[in-house]
Amino acid sequence: MAKIEEPGLIERHIEKIVLVATVAGLVLVLMLWVVHSPRRIDLGPVPGVSGSPGKPGARGVRAGEYPPEQADAQLKIRLDALRAVVAGTEATGTPPPNWPEELAAQFENPYDADAMRGAVPWTTAAAAVTGTETDPVDRQKVTLASLRGAMPAPEAPKVNVAHHVAIVPQIDPRTNASVNGYRETAAMHAAVVFPHGEMLKEWRAILEKPRIPARFIVAAVEVQRQGRAAGGAWGTPTVIRTVRGRQIQLPDVPVFTGTNRDDVRKVVEALGGDQVLKAIIEPEFYDLYDPDRQRASWRPYKPVTRVCRLNTTATVGPGVRPGVYVPGAPYDPMMRRPTILDPAYTNPRGPYVRPPTVSPAAPAPAVARPAVTSTVVPTMRQQLENVAGIVEVWFHDMGLATGTEYRYRVRLRVYNPLLGFTQDAATADAAKVATLDTPWSPWSEAAKVPRLTEFFVMSAFAPPGGDPFVNVEVFTRRWGRVVHDTFKVHMGEAIGGVREHDVMPPGGAGVATKTNISFATGAVVVDFDAKRKIRLPNAPFDTTTTEVVYLDAEGALRTRLSAFDKASPRHAALSDRAKGIRPPGPVDPRLRDPRVRDPRRLDPAMDPMYDPRLRGRRPITPP
Repeated sequence: MAKIEEPGLIERHIEKIVLVATVAGLVLVLMLWVVHSPRRIDLGPVPGVSGSPGKPGARGVRAGEYPPEQADAQLKIRLDALRAVVAGTEATGTPPPNWPEELAAQFENPYDADAMRGAVPWTTAAAAVTGTETDPVDRQKVTLASLRGAMPAPEAPKVNVAHHVAIVPQIDPRTNASVNGYRETAAMHAAVVFPHGEMLKEWRAILEKPRIPARFIVAAVEVQRQGRAAGGAWGTPTVIRTVRGRQIQLPDVPVFTGTNRDDVRKVVEALGGDQVLKAIIEPEFYDLYDPDRQRASWRPYKPVTRVCRLNTTATVGPGVRPGVYVPGAPYDPMMRRPTILDPAYTNPRGPYVRPPTVSPAAPAPAVARPAVTSTVVPTMRQQLENVAGIVEVWFHDMGLATGTEYRYRVRLRVYNPLLGFTQDAATADAAKVATLDTPWSPWSEAAKVPRLTEFFVMSAFAPPGGDPFVNVEVFTRRWGRVVHDTFKVHMGEAIGGVREHDVMPPGGAGVATKTNISFATGAVVVDFDAKRKIRLPNAPFDTTTTEVVYLDAEGALRTRLSAFDKASPRHAALSDRAKGIRPPGPVDPRLRDPRVRDPRRLDPAMDPMYDPRLRGRRPITPP
C-alpha cells in the first residue's frame, strides 16, 4: 500500500501568504501616493509683497513650497497683501472728463455757475410704487415706432440771403495766435420754428407707465440744400455743413453696450442744458466787417418768425400758471411790457384790477397789434417754458454762387429717451439707438443770390468815323464799400470788366491800396438807339433819350432807358454810398448818442454812411 505524504506548512498556507502580501502592497501604495501626494505645493512670488526664497517679504508673504495643510493659510495671506497694495496705489490712467464743468468753461462761466440750468438728471430715483406695476412682465414696453410717430416736422424755413464781409478767426502760423481774417461771401441765414411742446406732450403719454422722463435734447440739426440755375430744374438735394461762428467741443455719447448705462446718461444729461441747446439749434454767425464801425452783428439779417412774437410772461412750469390776457393792454414788439398778466402779478404802478366780464352777445373788440419786424427772440429758457411750445432753430450757409436760386429743408436729430432703458424697450436694439430723426420740413421758398454789380445807362455817343458806343456806369462792392466806374460799351460787347481802384482793406493801417475789382455784370449789349423819343410823366413835350437792348445774365432780352436810369432813386443812393454819403432814413431810438442834443440824429459810430457836412446837419463834437 502506497504511503501518502502530507503537504508542508508553506504549501498548506501559500494562498494566505499571497493574500497578505497583496494587501500589504496596496496599503503601501496608498500611503505613498494617496496620503502623501502631492507632498509640497509651490507658491511663487507675488510682485511687490514677496521676499526672496527663505526670507519673508512684506506682510509675512514668503515664496517657496508648502505642505497641503498650510497652502490655504498662505493663499489667504497673499490675498490680503494684494488687496492692501491695490488700495494704497493711486490710479495712473486718465480720469473720465467732467462734461458739465467742461461745457460751463467753454461758455465762459465759472464752475459754480448754473451752466446746466434746466437740465433734469436722468439718474433721479423714481417714486416707489406698489402693486403689480413693479413687475417687469407687467410694465408696458415702448417701441421706437411709437416715439417716431409722435415727432412732428419742423415748419418750412424762412431764408434771407445777403453779401457780407465776415470776420473769420484764423490762427497765425508764425505766432500761433488768433487773428481776424476777412472773407467776402454770399451767406444764407435761415430761421425755422419747431413745435417741441407737441412732441413732448405725446412722448410723456407714451413714457408715463414706464416712468421714463421725456427730454428735448437735440444732437444735431441736419440741413439739405437744392440749387437751380436760371431757367433750369432743381438739382439733387445735398446735406450741407452749416456755418458756426463759434465752435464748441461737445462730448461724444458712448455706444450703449448694456453695462455702461450710467456713463451714457451722464453725457446725455450734460447735453441737456439751456446753453448747450442754444449752441446747437441757434448757432451764431460770424461778426461782420463794417468799414466805419469795424465790427457789426449779423442779427439784422435773421428772418422774423412767430417766435419773435412770443410773450415771455405766458409760461408753464412748476408754480407758474398760464396768464390771463388783458383786453386793451399795450403791445410791445420788443417784449419789454407784458400783454398777458398772471392774476398774482404785482404792478409797480398800482394794484392789479381784473377786467370786467364781457358777455358773449357783446364781445370785446379785437386789439390791433402792429406787425413785428424785430429779429429779437426770447432766451432759450423762455422759449422752452412758453405755453406756445415752439422754439426757433437757426442755420447759416456760405459760399453760394451768384445768380443761383437755393431752397432748404431741415430736420432735427433728437436723443432717444429709451437710450439705456433695456427693461422698458420693446426690443434690446431699441435701447441702443442713440438718436431719432424728425420728418423733413417742407422746402423753403426759393431765394436767389443777387449780383454785387448794378449798372445804369448814362448816354450814347457816335464819334465821327468811329463805332458808336454807350456809356454805362457800373456799381459793385469791395470790402463793404461801394465803388463805381464808367465803361464804354459797343454793340455785342459785355458790360463791365476789371478795373484798378484804391480801396481801404479791412484791418489795414488806414492806407488805401490798389486792388483789381471785377465790375462784370453778365449782360451783353445787343443794340441801342441814341434818339429814342419818350414823354416823361407830367412833361408837356417829348424828350430824346438813349434806349439800350441787352441780354441779362440769365439770357433774357431786356431794354433800358438812360432817362429813367439817371433819374432812378437807386442810382442816386448808390452814388451817395460811393462818395461816403448816406441818405437820411428812419432813426432807431436805440442808437441815440447822449452827446447829441437833437434826439433824431444818429450816432456816427453806429451809422456807417453818416456825414455831418451834408444835408444841413452840424458836426458832432465830443463833450
